[in-house]
Amino acid sequence: MMDFEQAALGSGIIPPDKVGSLLASLKKVPDFSWVLSRPHPSELRLQGDALADFPLAIIDETGNARSTKLTVLVLNNTCDLQPNRAQFVTVAPTFDFERFAESVIKKRGEHRAQSYLHEVRANNIYEVLWLPSFGQFKGGAVVFLERVGAVSVKLYEEALSGQRRLASFSQNGFYFLLIKLTNHIARLETDEVARSEVV
Repeated sequence: MMDFEQAALGSGIIPPDKVGSLLASLKKVPDFSWVLSRPHPSELRLQGDALADFPLAIIDETGNARSTKLTVLVLNNTCDLQPNRAQFVTVAPTFDFERFAESVIKKRGEHRAQSYLHEVRANNIYEVLWLPSFGQFKGGAVVFLERVGAVSVKLYEEALSGQRRLASFSQNGFYFLLIKLTNHIARLETDEVARSEVV
């Protein structure tokens, strides 16, 4: 289970003068309504923006690419989203929480599913980011951080010009996103993992 307060205090990625405000927001958990806002009115390119109708390919178990258009969360750093900075954007697929919950209940059964879904909504599952209601996701959404993909920046530019931004993170929400990404990708391994020493 993630200790958000400890993660905020020890992350090294939250500016020291912003930690107090973030901790105040974290005290509202499991209420995450403070995480998202409408698309930022003046900053068009932000890490964490949700984009609608965006193509993403996943390689399935047969080695074949399956591509579909869906809502995605942009993972690139904001400075790398500026024009002519990168050839690709990295995005994570975003799905309706209620449909996700139905599939989990079908697979696990009602009793086992409820415990897991509670942990998802509490943002305690490392590879899943739960987001409150936005756009068409009236019951919230789940972002699968282990299913990221690279997409041509040209398609990102088309999404921006087509005004397909659905939401942006608030300032504290952005810091929370950084905590989730850090804990998913770069959390400490357990002592049970013993790597070889090179001498």
